[in-house]
Amino acid sequence: MALEENDKKALMILGIVAGIVVLVGGFLLLTGGGDDAAVDPAGAAVPAATGSSTAAPTTPVPVSPSPVVPNTNSFGEPLIGGRDPFSPFPVAVSPTAAPVSGSPSPTSGGEILNSITVDGNEVVLEAILERKDPTVEVTVSGSAYRAGEGDTFARYYSVDAIDTGAACAEFRYAKGDVEESFTLCIE
Repeated sequence: MALEENDKKALMILGIVAGIVVLVGGFLLLTGGGDDAAVDPAGAAVPAATGSSTAAPTTPVPVSPSPVVPNTNSFGEPLIGGRDPFSPFPVAVSPTAAPVSGSPSPTSGGEILNSITVDGNEVVLEAILERKDPTVEVTVSGSAYRAGEGDTFARYYSVDAIDTGAACAEFRYAKGDVEESFTLCIE
């Protein structure tokens, strides 16, 4: 049986379409087929800071002292050498001298506090990062956040002041009619 000219053209078109389908299907299988930027590979929330000086909520970011260090950035892309090469290099502050007079120094029985429980949530000051505009790394009930003065994080918490010299930060918790201010320092 000989193929007519119209049948040959139809087979050529069908072959080209089948080839394109195979190429696209192979590409999708090899690359995962979608945008995984919103999904954290570890299954935990990995937020990123907005860096604004308004009271807009910030989103959590991985905290460097955390025992689990994610191997992806906030976009889900793999990190090179365990660190995002495009993020600023954080410098953790640790106090070497007693706080200056007038500086906040929270104590509980003579001890400097770096954590407190507020409304059933444990708030831990992990680090103070010295930059042009200092920021703090804080965990609230295990979720990590990075925020600067005036920023809101974990919905109800805000940073009122950061004292890099004393390695302390003043925070405010405001939910409904409840408002509480507290100060935490790096031990």
